[in-house]
Amino acid sequence: MKKDKALALVDPLVLKGICHRGLHNDIYPENSLGAFNNAIIHNLAFELDIHLTLDGYLVVCHDSNLLRATGKDGLIEELTLRKIKEEYQLFDGSEIPTLEEVIDLNQERVPIFIELKSYNHNSTKLALKLKEILKNVKNRKKYVLISFFPKCLFPFKGEGFQRELLVGNDTYYLFSLRHLFEGVDVSLNLFNKAFVRRYAKKHFVNCFTVDNESKLEFARKFATTFTFEKIEL
Repeated sequence: MKKDKALALVDPLVLKGICHRGLHNDIYPENSLGAFNNAIIHNLAFELDIHLTLDGYLVVCHDSNLLRATGKDGLIEELTLRKIKEEYQLFDGSEIPTLEEVIDLNQERVPIFIELKSYNHNSTKLALKLKEILKNVKNRKKYVLISFFPKCLFPFKGEGFQRELLVGNDTYYLFSLRHLFEGVDVSLNLFNKAFVRRYAKKHFVNCFTVDNESKLEFARKFATTFTFEKIEL
């Protein structure tokens, strides 16, 4: 899809930059309600990661295991939501949020980039649960769906959401599927490839992850927008 058509599917605020896992810092942990509220206060779009629990809820955490985020070992797909809420806490003492809690907090004030994390062939189940949650949203421009797993994004074709395929250093082969989606999210290192820079001139390409001023300058020059952390805009 050409850039102008893709831009019509998203809120213009995404062009300002997207907070990676919320606007987190020493006070607000990544992927916490505090980090997301901090992004909202600063009028910035934010990105988050979702996983499916054992009992079919969508919770927000980057890793499939809660150890790094909470200090306690536990695979999300093997835990019920109740167990996660009762026995696991982020380092600020807050709970692991559900996607619905984040959506309720945001009230569509800023765009949310939702990364679908698929494991053990659960991509269809994950996508269908997300569809159920998003079916009644008022403004679909406020939600961008991203994933390294194309099968997670296919069910949303033609439903008014911007879908972006994630392409990392180890998954460059996925770039060949770019024409199947409205946009692509490309690792900053891959912008060293001239073909990627040429593609970005006419298509929606988000650059990740920008974490210093030189990378910020580079991303603003070559990408449509960028996902950032550890810097101030």
